[in-house]
Amino acid sequence: DQAREHYFSEHTLGNSVLGTVESITALERDQMMAYFEKRYASNNMILCVSGNYDWVAVQSQIEEATKTWEAQESERFYPTSKGTISQQSNSEERLHRCHVALYAPGVSAQAEERYAASILAYCIGGGHGSRLHWALIDKGLVDSASLWHSASDQHGDFSGYLSMEPAKYDEVMQIFRDCLKDVQDNGITAAEWQRAQRKFATGITLGGETPFSRLMSFGRSYQYGQDYMSVQQTVDLVKATSLDEGMKLLQAKPFDQLFEYVLKPE
Repeated sequence: DQAREHYFSEHTLGNSVLGTVESITALERDQMMAYFEKRYASNNMILCVSGNYDWVAVQSQIEEATKTWEAQESERFYPTSKGTISQQSNSEERLHRCHVALYAPGVSAQAEERYAASILAYCIGGGHGSRLHWALIDKGLVDSASLWHSASDQHGDFSGYLSMEPAKYDEVMQIFRDCLKDVQDNGITAAEWQRAQRKFATGITLGGETPFSRLMSFGRSYQYGQDYMSVQQTVDLVKATSLDEGMKLLQAKPFDQLFEYVLKPE
């Protein structure tokens, strides 16, 4: 939360979803009701139905239940956010290890390159077999090292996390930065790309087996792109994403715009 606040500066993406003591304390009933009426309006909601149902009967039920609902102007705003390129830190007495949050520019949920960005992140910091695993975790230098790509509405970023002993901070961060530089300068091998594709596709397949995960996946893809895709269609797109697409993302040198935020013991 602290890292996002500093990375996005005054942009709304840096706000905590929980709000602040000040914003919650100042909240009044009429404000909350006005927000509810504007956002939970018929033209700003998606109803998703699954199972063995009679569509005509369901549609009739829906029309009856919502006949008094009114449409509202529920526009969304997308202010530009470039993020902050800096190194910042904070200390807390109760901590015993260094915790590092990292951000770099990525692509949005609407971008065709979103699958390539996720596969690229898997190659770098997607658990066992990734670059960060062999460079840091396998050598016992960190407790945790990961990098992933977060694609949201009209915005995206690469996000990372590291945890280590304070005495190893300088060594770990140098190795981490060298790893990103090597990826940008020399690229990813075909074997790494294929391994990451399989891992990504497997995660999508397993996620599709639970109703909640399937619903969330559908909700995001339909809300962001007005597109319904089955699990198999998504897996096929991941498997069809070429290494060249990942290399093209690296040409923009996203990790040259790295933001680092450290929480450390006092």
